[in-house]
Amino acid sequence: MDPFFSGSYRDVIDNMGLALVIYRTVDDGNDFIFVEVNAGVEEIEHAKREDLIGEKVTEVFPGVDEFGLLDVLRRVHQTGVPERFPIGMYTDDRITGWRDNYVYRLDTGEIVVVYKDETERKQMENELRASEDLFRGFMQSAIDVHILLDKDMRYLDFNDSWVKQSGMKKEDIIGKNVLEVFPQMKATGRYDAYLKVIETGEPVTFLEVEAVSARGAIHDIHAYKAGSGLGVISRNVTDRIKYQDQLEALHEHINSLERCKSVEEISEQTLNIIDRLLDFNTVGFLIREENQMREISSRGYDFGEILIPLDGTGIIAKTVEKKESQLIYDAATHPDYYEASDEYFLTQTEMTVPIIVQDNVFGVINIETEVPRAYSEYDLKVIEILAKHVSSNIISIWADEKEAFARSQSMEFQNKLKTLHDHAAALASTETFDEIANITQAYLLQYFEFNIGGLSIVEGDQLANRYVWGAEPVQNMFRSLDGPGIIVEAVNTGRTLNIGDVRDNPLYIDGLIGVQMLSELAVPVVFEGKAIGVINLETEVLDAYSENDQQLVETLAEHVASAYSKIQYDERLNALHSFSLELGVTKSENEIIETTFRIMREVLQLPNASIQILKDNALVTVGVDLPEFQAMVFPIDGKGVTVRVAREARTIRLGDVRLDPDFVKGTTDSRSELAVPIMVEDRVLGVLNVESEELDAYSSDDERMMEVLARNVASALSRVHAAEEKVELERQVLVEQVRVEQEQELGELKTQFISTATHELRTPVTSILGYIELILEDPNRTIAPDIRNDLKVVFRNATRLVTLTNDLLDVQRITSGRFDIQPKKNDIVSIIGEILEEMSPLFSEKQQEIDLISPKEVMVDFDETRISQLFVNLLRNANKFTPAEGNVTVSVEPGEDHVQVSVKDSGVGLSEEDIGKLFVPFPGIRHGLGESSTGLGLAICKGIVDMHNGEIWVESDGPGKGSTFIIRLPFKQ
Repeated sequence: MDPFFSGSYRDVIDNMGLALVIYRTVDDGNDFIFVEVNAGVEEIEHAKREDLIGEKVTEVFPGVDEFGLLDVLRRVHQTGVPERFPIGMYTDDRITGWRDNYVYRLDTGEIVVVYKDETERKQMENELRASEDLFRGFMQSAIDVHILLDKDMRYLDFNDSWVKQSGMKKEDIIGKNVLEVFPQMKATGRYDAYLKVIETGEPVTFLEVEAVSARGAIHDIHAYKAGSGLGVISRNVTDRIKYQDQLEALHEHINSLERCKSVEEISEQTLNIIDRLLDFNTVGFLIREENQMREISSRGYDFGEILIPLDGTGIIAKTVEKKESQLIYDAATHPDYYEASDEYFLTQTEMTVPIIVQDNVFGVINIETEVPRAYSEYDLKVIEILAKHVSSNIISIWADEKEAFARSQSMEFQNKLKTLHDHAAALASTETFDEIANITQAYLLQYFEFNIGGLSIVEGDQLANRYVWGAEPVQNMFRSLDGPGIIVEAVNTGRTLNIGDVRDNPLYIDGLIGVQMLSELAVPVVFEGKAIGVINLETEVLDAYSENDQQLVETLAEHVASAYSKIQYDERLNALHSFSLELGVTKSENEIIETTFRIMREVLQLPNASIQILKDNALVTVGVDLPEFQAMVFPIDGKGVTVRVAREARTIRLGDVRLDPDFVKGTTDSRSELAVPIMVEDRVLGVLNVESEELDAYSSDDERMMEVLARNVASALSRVHAAEEKVELERQVLVEQVRVEQEQELGELKTQFISTATHELRTPVTSILGYIELILEDPNRTIAPDIRNDLKVVFRNATRLVTLTNDLLDVQRITSGRFDIQPKKNDIVSIIGEILEEMSPLFSEKQQEIDLISPKEVMVDFDETRISQLFVNLLRNANKFTPAEGNVTVSVEPGEDHVQVSVKDSGVGLSEEDIGKLFVPFPGIRHGLGESSTGLGLAICKGIVDMHNGEIWVESDGPGKGSTFIIRLPFKQ
């Protein structure tokens, strides 16, 4: 023992990269004391050598029994059979870690344990597995298309959105160049642009281009450098483009409504327009008659006369009750669905839009289709604009018989109404607020008398008189919404004020010098129930504005609201898209959060925001405008509006949070809340949330903007997490490379140790054999029988040691590549026959039957000495592990270009686990029949077969069912 722990041996063992302990048994083999340790033990276990030597293992490591290693030590001590105690986690009050142990018994009786600390590797494996799952989830669940290309423009990876879009299989695409898959991309110029991104690192964006992977689909594409390659994010904007086209088509045909003379004509023309805008199975125009809805015209399937009661269920009834549009997916299973007939088709998508006339639901437009999720929010907005035009036309022809007759007699009113429709069409195509004001001014100047008129806009808590026509006002350009004024009252109440004599009205403010205004008409510009401005007319004439005038200006205000909201929406959307590009180049989650806050405040003008990320089954606040919620955690199964959003994976917009049981009140007196999930496919990553002290503070436009932002945030998070995972993966690869290098260095040290040890052992063992042989064969010596028997035992074991040493040297030669062969053509049947004849005494001793099944001759190129060594090893194993009176069969079968030799026995057999351990030194297999094996013979067999460019394997039906070793050698080397 001492030579291995002194001098140069001590240096080798201390620097071997493994922990090595030598124990001696105490307490009748039930416990073990430390005899020697190397530096690896001190480092791994954080203990000094002098504190360990002489101590019991159960006292130093109290968890060793529960760990299971103590039983292994006892077993190896009793049997002498080496064992590997596979990787497991050891823990006690002092240390915790993963250990992989190898246990041996020395001839002197001491127990040697060599082990590795696998703690860091196991932790890295677990972290890598979790990271890979997270990255895969992020990328695969993204709504937008995500593609990763290498520097040569070959596909590395892409998500399920790309697979669905292209219709191609992932395994058919990975590794191919982009032009192999889409050769037409070269002509678009994007291929060369992508190469430039890889070269310069500057990202590039293409807006509204046709995607090569989906014919007819329009996408916004953003390409950025990802490592040495390229990342591409492609967003489908087909619905947005379709919306613009639908608006143009609507404006082209809207004038046809003004020529209608009855509600029936309006309904038919409305359905004609819808027929040009949307695909459907059926569309109906229904009007309200007392407590029911009656369909007066339809397209598609004819269900006959349809009467829908308003006091029951039904999406149409709900639309009338709430005065709000309904867009329902999976309509047939919706609790509010009213089934008119089950004979024609199964409704999947239903869209119902109310026609509001003088704040009452006059009728509805109902559209149904069997196509799932057929209509978007854009489609709904187009039909809502159409419904407003319909209501404007109905005002002129349908109120009651008296008013209809009176209006029909008024050519002036008809001319004003006709011109109003012309102006409405012009308003629909405006792109700036100035254009809206100019068109509004032109219409009012043409048909209305006034001294001063204006279009004022709500800006925060003030009303800004941005556009004033006629005499110059003396008041400030801004008016507080908390102060007096008829136009302020119109904005605050959302109702028209038609004052015939302003002199007695306490709200009136005299705005002109030297001119007494007598009449004033203030019409609020209302969008989604909230006044965004006001049209105001003032004149010196008493009772200047009639009810018809009021209706015309109210209709004009509806068109102004629609145009204003469209421009505001487009401007916010364009600004959001522009700022969202910043999210595409963020490099960390914190940067994403900061950028998102800036967009919400500066672009969407939505303060009092918070961002929450879903982690460990709870929403964790990572960014907030509301201090009381900073760093708060909301369990997913608890209360809170954002919690419900995450749980149900849907947007929630509350006009009055006090009515919602899930609302969690903070120090801010919030009245409204808008919460949008950050989602990738169906997986929620977090929530964007804004709150306001005003009731009904957020519109559907705000909701759509937040949803667009949430998609961009989800995409950015996926990209950043993917980049972080890539860096971590590269680190793992480097760690693995270092580990492999260390194992290689350890292998070289082991080889050197074996080579040195075996050479050192051969000389004294050979001398021992020689002297014993001389003593036993010397006729002049008289040796007592018991001593002669003892010497024979020594001679046999010394011979075994020589064989083991030779096997170790052969294994070392094979490992180091110095195992040479000299093949020549020879008869393999003859060689096997000679070996069987030489080994027949071994088989006879155990009364085993051995058979050779072969042709007379099979000529093969092989090294006779090594092939003989091969079959001697295999036949010795067959003899050793086959019980007495068993069978061993050797079969030689020539093939087309090879010969196959099988050695089949009826012995102990092998389990599937043991088969996987064969052909390496010291496999640690526990055999039956009380036999043990170092495994060196089979390792040498494999080396010999490999040197002959052949194959060797084993087959067994399991323990106790025998084994068959099969060797296949080519005829020519």
